[in-house]
Amino acid sequence: MKVRHPGVIPLTRHSFLSFGLSAGLSVGLAASFVGTLTWADAAHAQPAAKATKACGVTAIPLQVGNEWTYAAVAMPGRAVDPSDAKKYPKQPAKVVITVAGIETQNGVTTVTLSEDADGHKISTTIACSATKFDISPDSFFFAGEPGGSFNVAFTSFEHKGGTTLKLAGGRLQGPDWRDDIVAKWKQTPSTGTDRAPWIGSLEMERHYVLAGTDNIASTGGVFNGAQKLTLEITGRVILDPPDANPAELPAGLKNTFWFADTIGIVQVSNSYNHVYQLANTKLAK
Repeated sequence: MKVRHPGVIPLTRHSFLSFGLSAGLSVGLAASFVGTLTWADAAHAQPAAKATKACGVTAIPLQVGNEWTYAAVAMPGRAVDPSDAKKYPKQPAKVVITVAGIETQNGVTTVTLSEDADGHKISTTIACSATKFDISPDSFFFAGEPGGSFNVAFTSFEHKGGTTLKLAGGRLQGPDWRDDIVAKWKQTPSTGTDRAPWIGSLEMERHYVLAGTDNIASTGGVFNGAQKLTLEITGRVILDPPDANPAELPAGLKNTFWFADTIGIVQVSNSYNHVYQLANTKLAK
């Protein structure tokens, strides 16, 4: 059986999920525009002072109805080993993320996202406040890996003193930060199987670093000066009862995001050698 999460390897007794190669965000839609969006057009069309966004975030503007469409692309100069197709999940050709709802209670705003990867639809969340911006682990925005998990569910998930994105004034704030994770999980076998499901825990160290800016050109526009954010991941999966040696996640896991303020994430490169670029947007003014 193979089990996949955003950041996943085949599930065996000694190998498991990478859970977020495992990054990866809204009220009152006044008006919208659809189609190819250039950096200059977006800056002109979306005055920050007039936009009402969940938690005041402009790094990923969260308003009901906002939508991002990402297309799988080949990264120039990056050679991909054909045998990787046997080791890694199939790359979706298109990912569409829509802000479906926003609710605020007790000072915490919960943003619900609808995410569609080639027809496979899931619901994910972002919880934000004055001090945190926590993205649920199944989200494309958590680690740049779409589609959620298969045959595995979290029974608990905790950010250890960090948060997914460190923000100040609604924008990314460096130079770096941590978002270490501790979680418990259980296997959810397919219908008709009678084997006892595995259970266990996950420890994951996630280190974000702001790494300058790049100019990104995609079918969705030209984004000059996009902020480059790298995510390095280490961690281990511990089965219950525990093995003598926990299964360490593969070495060298590193994902990269590029952000255009007031637009959102415009490009992602993950540890599977999968690259996604922004192809289309629908953003409230």
